[in-house]
Amino acid sequence: MRICGEILPGHSVSQRFFAQENFLCGVAVLVATYGHDKKTSTIAICVEQIAPERRIIAERTMGLAHIYDNSFVEVFFESEAQSKFREYIITVRSEDSSHNNAATLYITGGDQRIEGHIQCNAMAKRDDNDGIIARLAYAPPTVDTLVPPNLEISLVTQCNLNCTHCISRETRRTARRLDQDIRNKIKIWSESGQLKTAYTDFSGDIFWADQRFGGELQFLIDLSVPFHTDTNATHLTVEAVDRVLVSKLTSINVSIDAAVNETYMRIRRGAPHIDTIFSNMKMLAERRRALGRHDVPLSAAFVLMRSNIDEVPEFIRCVHDVGFDAVRTIHMQAYTSDMDHESLWHDKERFNRVREIALATGDELGIKLYIDRAFDDRDDQVGSSFCTLPWRAAYLLGNGDVLACCVPGLRMGNLNEHSMEEIWNGPNYQALRQAVNSNEPPPSCRACPFVRKTNNPLSYMPYRAIRELDYIPNRS
Repeated sequence: MRICGEILPGHSVSQRFFAQENFLCGVAVLVATYGHDKKTSTIAICVEQIAPERRIIAERTMGLAHIYDNSFVEVFFESEAQSKFREYIITVRSEDSSHNNAATLYITGGDQRIEGHIQCNAMAKRDDNDGIIARLAYAPPTVDTLVPPNLEISLVTQCNLNCTHCISRETRRTARRLDQDIRNKIKIWSESGQLKTAYTDFSGDIFWADQRFGGELQFLIDLSVPFHTDTNATHLTVEAVDRVLVSKLTSINVSIDAAVNETYMRIRRGAPHIDTIFSNMKMLAERRRALGRHDVPLSAAFVLMRSNIDEVPEFIRCVHDVGFDAVRTIHMQAYTSDMDHESLWHDKERFNRVREIALATGDELGIKLYIDRAFDDRDDQVGSSFCTLPWRAAYLLGNGDVLACCVPGLRMGNLNEHSMEEIWNGPNYQALRQAVNSNEPPPSCRACPFVRKTNNPLSYMPYRAIRELDYIPNRS
């Protein structure tokens, strides 16, 4: 891999490629700024179709001050229904750059090279073997599978805790268990090989549900597909832990959000003392070791808020002490206006300061820390990176609702009203697939916290884009 040199006026990089699928809808080019994030020049990316006739289908000009070094810059356009095997060209140029105030691209012959590579011309030098690092996005409205190959399942719509920041505040108001007919259909999907993986749970803890209702954990295990589970760890027992550890479990993530009991009890209302949680986590780590399941990663989750951010370094130490492998942090997403004040969007310098301490703590203890990049003083930007979720997975709630994503506002249908086959390739999913990677995505996608742009305020306070009453899953 090499850089192509500064992209200066009169010098450009062009990349010819064949689209590999129909419905080409976007390109993302990896842009480097030589380690400097705040250059003042601009870069222009143009996408053209070469055949059957040459025409410009999209152009985007962006200031380098808005581009993070070594990040992808996306250009979206109306999907090309007949794009497969057609030839396109991406041209990257600048009209106002200068030495030490310019961007560059990476050229490679490896797997990162743009798919469908034909030829790259960088600074008037032709290269038939190597191409730029870039991604292509396609938006076919339907998929070949009849049902989602990956399914996140909330067998019950209620939880044993009442967390202040819960994404499922509305659906948890009433306890609904997934109907037996729907469970039978999921079993058929797994037995036929249509269901590849399962995930649980963002709406209700499965270990609690198993103790309250019975059979929930066994249903998941009996699917006999690899599965991940999220849990608040309040109802972990040796018996339940051993059952999942000898199954096709791939990983467990424990959600806590605090290092001290006072903070924990305030955020996770109805929870036992935090020492109970850490004790259960230690037991889980010990049973993993005893059963030889070292291939099952154990992580602990921490939702970052203004009122708990200072506890992150101590939290990492607690996670290390109980024998877990990693800490996964995520910024609190304010889905209702009452949580707005907790967003670290309003306290960026504090987040940046604690982030550095937390990273150092993780390095010291050998704990992997997943945490967002630091905030800076860039202008606000709305948008997100490419999303592939609507083509590969769905979320299923205990009331039968099928969601395209856990972000509110993306309810695709209900299995009590229509079959999954009708929903998965139905009109709601088709419309979403054509809009998600575009210049006009749905409100929920404009505020996406998962493929966010760091300086997109809506991704920290989604309620500002998603109206609190109109964009929530069916309450039935």
